Formats: sequence, structure tokens, C-alpha cells
Amino acid sequence: MDNITAIAIFASVWFGLFAVLRVFKTERWGIIAKPFYLMYKTTALNRFIERIAQKRRFCWLVAWNISSALAVGQIIFIFYSLSKNAYLFLQKPDQASQVTILVPGLTISLESLPYVLVSLIVVIVTHEFAHGIASLAERIPLKSSGVFLALVLPGAFVEIDEEQLEKARPSTKLRIFSAGASTNIAVGMLVLLLLANFTLTISPLYHPQSSGVIITELVPGGAAENVGIKKWDTILNLNGTPVRGVEELRQYMDDAVPNSTLTVTTGRGDFTIRTQANPQYPTKALIGIVPFDYFAPKAQALPKDIPYRVYMTENWMNMILINVGLVNMLPVGPLDGGKFTDTVLKTLKIKKAKEIGTAITAACIIILGLNLLLSFLRFGLGKV
Repeated sequence: MDNITAIAIFASVWFGLFAVLRVFKTERWGIIAKPFYLMYKTTALNRFIERIAQKRRFCWLVAWNISSALAVGQIIFIFYSLSKNAYLFLQKPDQASQVTILVPGLTISLESLPYVLVSLIVVIVTHEFAHGIASLAERIPLKSSGVFLALVLPGAFVEIDEEQLEKARPSTKLRIFSAGASTNIAVGMLVLLLLANFTLTISPLYHPQSSGVIITELVPGGAAENVGIKKWDTILNLNGTPVRGVEELRQYMDDAVPNSTLTVTTGRGDFTIRTQANPQYPTKALIGIVPFDYFAPKAQALPKDIPYRVYMTENWMNMILINVGLVNMLPVGPLDGGKFTDTVLKTLKIKKAKEIGTAITAACIIILGLNLLLSFLRFGLGKV
């Protein structure tokens, strides 16, 4: 299916859904439909969040006290990191890191999209639930809560009673404003722990010791693709030498030379390929694959690609949780960091607090904009 046809079908489905929901006037059930936007708004979820908030209220208050203290460090860290990265782009571009906005089809490939969507669901749900729990633990009610779908991006929200929040003590506001980002980062660290113990994660269903290499991608026109090797094939031997993982594959290929012949033993049989030269290091040989350790399933019915997909999900989740949590603490107006900074400035009764807050916001927007612009100029819109 070409891109134009796919976009046309996607748009037709969205407009058809929009038309149906408008005809049935679903607003009375809390379902709000707009072109490419669908939201379900309810108060039923409020009661669920309230039960969680009140069950261990003291523990939640302690946790949010810690999060409000850590928020100061998060604000300083993200501001310093973006400032340093902008400096590196200008002075030492080879050392700068890419900063980009995740846009499906533009900066996110279709291959990565499922992992990103799962990660965003986890980010948004944990973030909004944390705000809701913090608010209710502070006895500030929620007006509503719900979920939404914008184009292809899912989300969730809690609507805090703004009037009650405005009257609350500064310490209460700081706890509520810091809860979402701190929870994202905490969950991200838990996922990092899972990544560090990845083989333990998959051990109930897959053997924890790798016994080969699974091919997750083929380089177009590469040596492997040219002889009929396919994505998700498993490499077990090279010229009769067992290859039990990516590290052994790398060690073997370090000694191989371009235009040499290799007999590749896979789960589907043997293939004879001629290696190609690495464009960056012409004396090194390539076979044109993207490898991952192969973990054999304990039951024959289990798909062999699941460990790779679990790893990619955890990897994306860790990266998005931590980065979204940190960026959300930038002291920029609409973000939690902006609300947190504004509350601190007002509490300290600093003269011209509003002007200082505006200046801080402007500086952060300029630094973030510089990172995005310089990243685009150096890296382009390469998809991940």
C-alpha cells in the first residue's frame, strides 16, 4: 500500500468515526469527538484514584515531599544539560547529542511506532495518575478524568479543581506539580532495572542463555539479503564455528575480510554468502544484518522474536519515561516545571517575580529551540 492510499484510508476511518459519534450525540455519555481527536471524560475514575490516594495517605504525602525536593534538582539538571548540549553543537558538534520531537512517520519509523506508543501510554497514565493521587491526598478534588486519542497518540488526563488548587498552601502546590515528572523518572529507573536484568525478565518462557543470533533487520542490498536470508532467521554457525550471541558474531567478523566466502548456518539451513566491505572501514567485512542475541523458547509454540520485542519495549520505555519527566520540569509556563518555579518565586516573595519567571521561560525556550534547530541541521529528520 502506497503512502497516499494509507493516509486516505486513515483519514476516512477517522472522519467516519467522527460522523457516527456526532450523529448519536455521545457527549451525553462523556465521549467527545472532533476530527482526529477522541476523548472519554468521566468522574467514575476519580473514585478509583481517590481510593488509592486515601488508602496510604501518609505514605503518599512523604513520597510527594521527596518529589518536590528532587524537582529542584531536576530543573537544574535539564536546564544545564540542554545548555551544555547547545554549547557542544556550537563548539564541538561531534560530541553533541541529538534532540528531537517524536512525530510518527516523520521522526519515528513504523518499526519503532508500537514501542513508542506503549511507552507513551505508560508515561501519560503514570504522570496523570500521580497528579491525581497527589491532589486527592492533599484534599483537593478532581473535576473529571479520562482518556483520549489524538491522531494516533493515546493519552490520559485528570482535571484538578483549579480554584481549590489556587487557594492551597505553596507546599501543597509544589507536591502536586512535582508528582507527575518524579513518578515518570521513578518508573523509568524501575524499567532500567528490568533492562539490567533482561535475561531474568524473559527466563520464565525463554532460556536465559543465548544460543545464536536472530536477525532483526536486513540491510537492503546487503550480502545476507542477496542470498535469501530473511528477517527473524537465526544464525547458529559461521563456517562451522558456533555463534552463540552478538558478541561472538562480532569477534568472528573482526577477523573476516571483504569479498570472502562464508557458510552461514541458520534455522532454515545453510547459505553461502560473499561478504561486503564496510563503507566506513573498507578493510572490515559486513554481511548486512542487524543482530540480536537469540534466546530459544522453552515451548515450541512461543514466537522467537518476543525477547527482542520485550527488550525494545523496555529500552524505549526507559528512554521516554526519563526524558519526558525531565523535559516536563523545564521552567516553562505550561509545563509542571514552569508552575513549580512560579510557585517558588511567589513563595519567596521575590521582587518582580513575574518578570523573572518570564525571563527564565524565555531563556529555556531559546535553549530548547537551539537544540532542536541545531539537531535538525546536523542530523536531519532521521527516523528512529
